[in-house]
Amino acid sequence: MSGSFNIDIRPALTSDAAGISKVQVEAWRDAYVGILPDQSLIDMNPGKATPRWMRIIVQMNDARQFCVAEYEGKIVGFCHGGTQRRVLDPTRRRRPGAAEIYTLYVDPNFQGFGIGSALMFRVSQHLGEAGFTSLALSMLSGNRIARRFYEHLGGIAGEESPSVVMGIPTSEVLYRWPDIDSLMERLEAVMG
Repeated sequence: MSGSFNIDIRPALTSDAAGISKVQVEAWRDAYVGILPDQSLIDMNPGKATPRWMRIIVQMNDARQFCVAEYEGKIVGFCHGGTQRRVLDPTRRRRPGAAEIYTLYVDPNFQGFGIGSALMFRVSQHLGEAGFTSLALSMLSGNRIARRFYEHLGGIAGEESPSVVMGIPTSEVLYRWPDIDSLMERLEAVMG
């Protein structure tokens, strides 16, 4: 990972839930300006999401599939993946061996240092070890920075589809990696 500071990538603990919530809110406020209404972003409260993140962490079957990036005791990013939760394929068929990245967020102050790549690498590595062979994720289509990131990693963009987030109509785009091993190679190359 580039940069002159030491980032620890490790499985999430319930004690990380407040930090995870804060990163999510800050990342949304940064990435979704002009995509979601400003007031909706301003009204986001990390404290309200903390209990939900605690439940998710407690219910994990494999703790290695939810990792955080920690810098000097502060959570600065997180990535959570697992079995594909919903049908993401446009043919509406579940793909055998398909995994999904549910969330990947990095504190805006720590973006551009390879933290997102390191988090995605670690979670994808554990998904591959668990027997998954492909990976997908769905994201808001207006998030141009994230789209460039996933395309740089070889993600194949699907068609945009309508979505509703926080009661606001928007659109999503699906990114797929048909071969998780190829994604891992790409991530290793990016991380140097």
